Amino acid sequence: MELTPLLKQYHFIKEKHKEELLLFRMGDFYELFYEDAKIASKVLGITLTSKPVSKDKRVPMAGFPFKAAETYIKELLKKGYKVAICEQIEEGKKLFKREVIEVLTPGTITIPSLLKPEEKNFIASFYPYKNKLGTSLIEITTGEFIVGEIEIGEIEIIREKFNPSEILIPKENEIFKFFENVPLNFYEPHIYDMENSEKKLLRFLNVLSLDGFGIKRNLGIIAASYLIDYVEEKKKKKLEHIKKIKPLNLKERMILDKLTKRNLEIVEKIHPEEKGGTLFEIINRTKTPMGKRFLRENLTSPLINKEEIEERLLAVETLIKHPFLKKGIEEILEEFCDLERTLSKIVYERYHPRDIRKLGENLSLIPKLKKILEEAPIDFFKKLKDEIPDTEEISELILNRVNENPPEIGEGEVIKRGVNRELDELREWNLNSKEKLKEIEKRERERTGIPKLRIGYNSVFGYYIEVTKSYLHLVPKDYIRKQTLTNSERFITQEIKEIEAKIIGGEERVKEIEKEILKDIEKKVIEKANEIQIISDKIALLDMLISFAEVSKEYGYTKPEITYEKEIYIKDGRHPVVEKFVEEFIPNDTELNDENFFWIITGPNMSGKSTYLRQVALTVLLAQCGCFVPAKEARIGIVDRIFTRIGASDDISRGVSTFYAEMAETANILNNATEKSLIILDEIGRGTSTYDGLALAWSISEEIVDKLKARTLFATHYHELTNLAENKKGMQNYTCLVKEWKDEVIFLRKIVKGKQDKSYGIYVAKIAGIPEDVIKRAKEILKFFESKMEIKKYIKIE
Repeated sequence: MELTPLLKQYHFIKEKHKEELLLFRMGDFYELFYEDAKIASKVLGITLTSKPVSKDKRVPMAGFPFKAAETYIKELLKKGYKVAICEQIEEGKKLFKREVIEVLTPGTITIPSLLKPEEKNFIASFYPYKNKLGTSLIEITTGEFIVGEIEIGEIEIIREKFNPSEILIPKENEIFKFFENVPLNFYEPHIYDMENSEKKLLRFLNVLSLDGFGIKRNLGIIAASYLIDYVEEKKKKKLEHIKKIKPLNLKERMILDKLTKRNLEIVEKIHPEEKGGTLFEIINRTKTPMGKRFLRENLTSPLINKEEIEERLLAVETLIKHPFLKKGIEEILEEFCDLERTLSKIVYERYHPRDIRKLGENLSLIPKLKKILEEAPIDFFKKLKDEIPDTEEISELILNRVNENPPEIGEGEVIKRGVNRELDELREWNLNSKEKLKEIEKRERERTGIPKLRIGYNSVFGYYIEVTKSYLHLVPKDYIRKQTLTNSERFITQEIKEIEAKIIGGEERVKEIEKEILKDIEKKVIEKANEIQIISDKIALLDMLISFAEVSKEYGYTKPEITYEKEIYIKDGRHPVVEKFVEEFIPNDTELNDENFFWIITGPNMSGKSTYLRQVALTVLLAQCGCFVPAKEARIGIVDRIFTRIGASDDISRGVSTFYAEMAETANILNNATEKSLIILDEIGRGTSTYDGLALAWSISEEIVDKLKARTLFATHYHELTNLAENKKGMQNYTCLVKEWKDEVIFLRKIVKGKQDKSYGIYVAKIAGIPEDVIKRAKEILKFFESKMEIKKYIKIE
């Protein structure tokens, strides 16, 4: 079958992009052919049509408008497809020259509208050797580049901490099993070793040594080499904005696993349809996209260094005490665009001239910001000021060359007058030419006697003279007919065509010059990428601290004391989210220490146990982020991890029962918690028989108190466990106060020392709407059980 020249070109390009859906630019549309068309039609819900290739042969085709492309591309990426963007590069004799300018994959997206402004989007690469794993991560839109070596068992921490949206691993390697539901790509092993990887990174960063970045000679640099190759191959461009590299250190931050983030509702709700919010929503008052991402990152990965935390707390306290300092910084931050992603847009030439201008305006604010920081009353802000690079040269360059609120190139004046002499002369000529056309229009009306004669323009015919049909008898012989419309006809003259040629030629040259000037600015911006990224980091930190100060003052939070002791002392603690959605929140105290580190908390359903457990964990988390906490007083001994086992989390899709999921979560805690961890347990063993569940809950409690010795809050309905607390050093019994009045139960939501031997389950069932006759019968059965059954008190198994 003989293919058309267009489809021959398509096949040639598609052969190099078999793994991707090829978006083939044809005029104002992106078209897909063959299997790609069928996939796109199904995924996007667009019409599947066909294109003739011969007299009796057609091929499947589907497409969408270029202007709506981002919407459709976003949907394809969301479904896990990779997308190759094939553009018309230049006009040929019979066919446009086309080539793929970029491949978009889940981890290499550079189009801002396809990304969530508050989230980072990492791609990760792994290089396994024995029980070690070389690890490298890139966030292409922010320029972050991380390299290090971990134990194979720490791979889950990487998933939890960075949540990569795409993974790169060697072919035929079993580590793929760690990455369910994450798009995988495979590289050919044996291309890089330690020596040529190190040379590659030195060339990439244009340095003589990696020592200045704190990078050790380990497997991470091999993983990094494969990652650089992959990303540059997809972007069809060098990663010019990545100027530095950070060592991977999993021990410099608190670790929160996926379940803990979910159970504590830090950044997403367990049940989005229910009333309430997330911690992020309550705490977030940031003004910039960088600040938003930095806040989110810190809430899911708090600090564990006492000095760093105390520095932040002092900064927050200073901002609260000095409102003019806070206001001054805030007013500047409100002006800032997304510096990191604007830089990325410039590198990948996806920017509008407005982006360049906005970058210049933002950088021009840096001297004012530094002056405010210099006058702050504490060294933290002065030090921050010294770390912010000077950018006056680049900001002046941009502001002196690019007009305010510039249009797209070709739609108006992007570059200021006075920057380029030829550009100014061309603009003047174009302006005079258009004035000349107005003069011609006036002259021709007078010459022909046609009062409504007008000169117009469209992109197909260029400039023309339009005459309504009632005046056609007055049209001179030197007019050349070009187009007939319903009520008028269009003509051209030799004079108009000559002027048009000069105007169009001049406009094309204007575009060329403006592009050249922007290209020069673009180059100088990329040279300053490292400085711009440093500024972005400092702006993000300031933004987060101002957010902390704002909510701390508004919500009545207290500055916590931070220690390295095994303690959590909270006076009148509150849940930072729940208190915003109830009329009255009952505060509670917590006092965990070396002598009293494991609390068994009994009490009925709906009495406030779960809220209490979560509020303690969130208070610790906020304190270690450097934020004030919802309490009258707090002293927090730093924790390395927070573990939670809360509620039912069965996974039917994987064939995992509630009880199995519960045991798997508990196993994770027992295998990974340390004495410095905080463990939150809300029911264990409820998904099996009473005695099995009680035995497991008892044994797990003993394991934690005797061996792990971690600070633990364990809410349970197994009242028998209170006997364990009475006989184990380090354990204490606490309960939720309940008041019985007539046939009603009042939940006081107060945690006090003691134990509760009633569950009040029947009362809860009653207020939930269980029919009265069922409630009555349940009471009768309960009396029978209470009179006939006796569970032996169990104190210790030898």
